[in-house]
Amino acid sequence: MYLVTGGAGFFGETLVLRLLKAGHKVTCFDLNPPQYEHPNLTIVQGDIRDRISIIKALENVEVIHHNVAQVPIAKDRKLFWSVNYEGMKILLDEVLKKR
Repeated sequence: MYLVTGGAGFFGETLVLRLLKAGHKVTCFDLNPPQYEHPNLTIVQGDIRDRISIIKALENVEVIHHNVAQVPIAKDRKLFWSVNYEGMKILLDEVLKKR
């Protein structure tokens, strides 16, 4: 099972669709659900900074493609660090617990 964080964004959606086309099972994790369905697609709607959502998204996952990010152009420094640092730290913490 693949996990694609930010799976409803431009790059994430492209990656999810390619993985599905190749026959893989995929979990799409994003604040916004994707606008399509597929029998091999699991959708977990949540925020990268929400540990409970991350734990749910990591169920049965073997490979992670992390695509969640705030870009500096948004000019919200607190949000930038909260999502890009704290969110990534939560994801890594939970992955390491599963090892």
